[in-house]
Amino acid sequence: MDSAQVRLAALQASVSYLTACDQLQLSHSLSLLYSMLDTLPSLPDIHLKSFLSSLTLLCSSHPNLFVPHMDALLSFLRGFIMPSVDSGPTPTVAKPFPGTSSFTFPPGGSGSRTPDGNDEVTEDEEKELVRKAALEFMVSLTEAKPALAKRSEGWTAAMVRASLEGMGELPEDTLDSWLEADQSLDRVACALGGKAALPPAFQYILLRHAGLMAIAGIAEGTNKVMQMELGKVVNLITPMFKDARPCVRYAAYQCVGQLCTDLEEIIQDRYHEQLFAALIPTLEAPEPRVHSHAAAALINFCEGVERDTLVPYLDPIVERLLKMLNPGAEDGKVVKGYVQEQAITTLVMVADASEATFAKHYASIMPLLLNVLRNANSSDHYKLRAKAMECAGLIAIAVGRKVFRTDANTLIELLIKIQNSPVDPSDTMLPTFLIATWAKICQALGIEFEPFLPVVMPPLLNAASAKADVSIYDDEDDVGETREGWETISMDGHIIGIRTSTIDEKCQAFDTLVVYCVTLGGRFAPYLAQKPSYRALFRDFLKANFCEENSVFWMDVEDFKRNFNTTSSAQAAAPTQSGSKLSVRRKAANEGESFLRVDIWDVNNVSPPLSAARGEWTF
Repeated sequence: MDSAQVRLAALQASVSYLTACDQLQLSHSLSLLYSMLDTLPSLPDIHLKSFLSSLTLLCSSHPNLFVPHMDALLSFLRGFIMPSVDSGPTPTVAKPFPGTSSFTFPPGGSGSRTPDGNDEVTEDEEKELVRKAALEFMVSLTEAKPALAKRSEGWTAAMVRASLEGMGELPEDTLDSWLEADQSLDRVACALGGKAALPPAFQYILLRHAGLMAIAGIAEGTNKVMQMELGKVVNLITPMFKDARPCVRYAAYQCVGQLCTDLEEIIQDRYHEQLFAALIPTLEAPEPRVHSHAAAALINFCEGVERDTLVPYLDPIVERLLKMLNPGAEDGKVVKGYVQEQAITTLVMVADASEATFAKHYASIMPLLLNVLRNANSSDHYKLRAKAMECAGLIAIAVGRKVFRTDANTLIELLIKIQNSPVDPSDTMLPTFLIATWAKICQALGIEFEPFLPVVMPPLLNAASAKADVSIYDDEDDVGETREGWETISMDGHIIGIRTSTIDEKCQAFDTLVVYCVTLGGRFAPYLAQKPSYRALFRDFLKANFCEENSVFWMDVEDFKRNFNTTSSAQAAAPTQSGSKLSVRRKAANEGESFLRVDIWDVNNVSPPLSAARGEWTF
């Protein structure tokens, strides 16, 4: 065991001791921290990461221990937290192409080994690991004691600058590293607030790409200050939409999209004219990644825009989105799949926000969506097909039954064909999107959807009755990498893995049952009543979805009595008028129990007080 490993073991033991100390013991152990910090300057990079990571645990639990050492720590750490390569005044000038980087990757340099393994790392990789560990130490200490960071001159500016440099320099294909820098900035903003974090971000706005990303990253944590400075922020951002560098324009869209989320309705209400004027032309940007991201930013923007505000801009938006969607729209160029997916997703939001006004564009869009559903059958197009389903369903709702009716049968036939095709296990999106799209078509067609219930109900009921897979592990090492759609929890000394994707599908299935019940009313009851298991499932659905204040599900009394073998109470013996309706409410019984109360109302007077009910049944 070499001396560095001995010192690391001593440091870790000291951290454990100080973490467990009470206040009296801690007051007698302050001098220990001097010796612990004195180990850092002499360490080579290969060991420094482990030492800083160990100290991070202590700064989170006992930040006051570091009060006398803030100046020394800043002086020592400042040199580590900046990216190792300086590309010049702006990342976009130094590296104009977003697909490349000022870093050499894989980087050169002599190989070395980590302290606890045989994996070789290069010199530049060692420096990057140390940079991340040093920045994490500073951010964790800031979160644990914000006042301490504010009092230490240069501490906040160093963290903001380091995060900006990290966001501006890292290449596009290392998203994990970029996200770490972005999240560090967000954590600093949330810990310190706008007055401390915003000025350094403005100071470094000349790092255009990173500065824009910085504004997006700190918008949540600096919300109140950002609102007061919103005019300045918008004036800073909008010129960037015309920047010569694609990555700067990309960052501008990211910034606007995030601001629209964190300052929803505020920025749209005050500055929709400036932002629409800047955003709409960018949908025709020559770079696929850029105009696709502009369409994504438009989604965030439209979520907070009133319909009357959106309508004047609807034509130019839809026109440009259709060019993105249609592969043959411009000079025979083949549009990339991710661009089509984004165009469809944005059309969904625009249609939903503009409602019936969208009907004028229906004839241009629906044929394109139907064409996607006919031809997007390969695994590369599964996501595109799912997005097309969602878009078709939402547009059908937006334009209404009268407009949608002409294409309803074609869409339904395509969905039936897709549903009956052999299942590809890798297409995890299909079941969810199929169930959701059937529900949207039901909402659009209303009672005309009834003939299709035998087609849509079996997979829906299978999803509603599914049970989530559960795996139990004795050791965390046995779990391995978490699978998509699974989550793990610790319980009674075991690690339990739960397939939450099944639970999500189950919840969606019950939400869809609500849609069918509300839309079809009594026409939905006979199908549920075909099997006892369906009745039980319907009972569970009612219990899960109705409460004392909720009365939205109406059914003909005779349909209910005929299709559900209920036990009626004495009050229910009274004769009912023809055409009477019933509503479903949850009613408390004994403590911890409840039953469903089914009240009968006269069809001409559906909202009397509960005491006026003509009868009731309980499940």
